[in-house]
Amino acid sequence: ALSSFTAKYPGIEMHVHFSNRWADLYSEPYDIEIRGGQLPDSDLIVRKLFTGRMGTYAARNLLDRYPMPQEPRDLANFPYIHMTIFPHEALQLRKDDKEESIRMRPVHVVNGLALGIEFLLAGQGIAPVEMGTAQKYEQAGEIVRLLPEWTAAGVDVNLVRVSGKTSHRVQLFVEHLV
Repeated sequence: ALSSFTAKYPGIEMHVHFSNRWADLYSEPYDIEIRGGQLPDSDLIVRKLFTGRMGTYAARNLLDRYPMPQEPRDLANFPYIHMTIFPHEALQLRKDDKEESIRMRPVHVVNGLALGIEFLLAGQGIAPVEMGTAQKYEQAGEIVRLLPEWTAAGVDVNLVRVSGKTSHRVQLFVEHLV
């Protein structure tokens, strides 16, 4: 989205900052923020961009030490990489109209997707990952989706900004993202 926006509007200069910390949009020099996960109550304007479809994944080498799970409760036997974007350490899984909550024991707790994926690729545990993000690792044979008929609870990704007048360049960017 960023590269297609800058190609469409080459006169707009972008300053992009990636962080695991939510910025204070009232006191810091940011026009918008893209936040994943559960948002606290606030007076910020929130626009949902999408809900990430999640699967549960393991590195191939982890499956050399643990048998392939046959049902959701089998996942509790695996080491778990908990990403704090998810509000609970339990895996929330859905299949059709069935829901299961599997209490997990985290071996790592991380606040960043990149670090969680590094632990996942290193065979340190299983983790829920957005399916689009996981696709390149899955196609390369580095990870395997566990219980593919089950999906993990999705994560909302939202565009957040302060209320009030928004500059034209920010409006263009918001429209482009949406």
